[in-house]
Amino acid sequence: MKINGGATLLLLLALFLSESAYAVNCQAPGVQASDAKGGTFNVYVHVGPIYYGDRFVIYLGDYIQCESHSATGNASVLPPGDDLWRIQNASLSPSLVGFSGSINFFNWYDLPLMGSTASESYQTNLYNKISLMLALQFATDGAPGVTVNAGQLLATFTMASRATAGPNSAYQETLPITWNIYAQNDVSFNARGCDVSSNNMTITLPDYPGTAEIPLSIHCDQSVNISYYLTGTTTDSANTIFSNTASASPATGIGVQLSSRTGVIATNNNISLGLVGTSPVDLGMTASYARTNGQVVAGNVQSLIGVMFIYQ
Repeated sequence: MKINGGATLLLLLALFLSESAYAVNCQAPGVQASDAKGGTFNVYVHVGPIYYGDRFVIYLGDYIQCESHSATGNASVLPPGDDLWRIQNASLSPSLVGFSGSINFFNWYDLPLMGSTASESYQTNLYNKISLMLALQFATDGAPGVTVNAGQLLATFTMASRATAGPNSAYQETLPITWNIYAQNDVSFNARGCDVSSNNMTITLPDYPGTAEIPLSIHCDQSVNISYYLTGTTTDSANTIFSNTASASPATGIGVQLSSRTGVIATNNNISLGLVGTSPVDLGMTASYARTNGQVVAGNVQSLIGVMFIYQ
């Protein structure tokens, strides 16, 4: 699920840039990759019975992090439009019989990927989780259960980036980085039994410091225990303030925070909804602005937040 909070703060935007050369480095468990060398790398991910609308979702940012490497070591933000990398090829493993697939990279794209996705840039010399989700779904409604085995290939995707040799230099395509995504555990998927009110949702925040309710609910064919948790890139040690991912005139010093009826929600923290049946149960979430480190500078604010459902 995608929740975008977009708003423009009523301040003047000032952005100062350092002159340096940029490249992309990535890391995953046991893997160091760079677009200076390119290559193909294997990543093993935990696959659980996670329900997300009619999709089973794996948040790949939990396993792969990337940075924009500056030769000068300056931790500056690239200017708007200087997006460093995108996904240009992605496909589901043919061994996943009974499934179709898609990825979410700011938008949903069906697999196999036809063309390139949107682009993303990062703060220099600071590793960030990639904003990529892999979704598996049954190819037809009412499909029987399917078992995925440990070590089974799930999907493959290729990152394409561009870099500059220095200030005032033209951008050039660098060597691609290809990731093979494997299951690290056995898991059985069962046919769909629950629905969320929306698989993709855009929430528009009013001017700072306004808040907005998130009208998200879930219901099931029969009573089942439901929990949910949030995923996404955060900026604070408590993992409660989601990073501003706006690429055009981004604000600084500001992120987005989600709250439930009991308080602020941290990522990867299971929140129980109890038994959910045929009557929709509202999650009762609210989106708001939150201060991060540094001075507040006006601009656009946008965050990509995933809501993952677990049912038993």
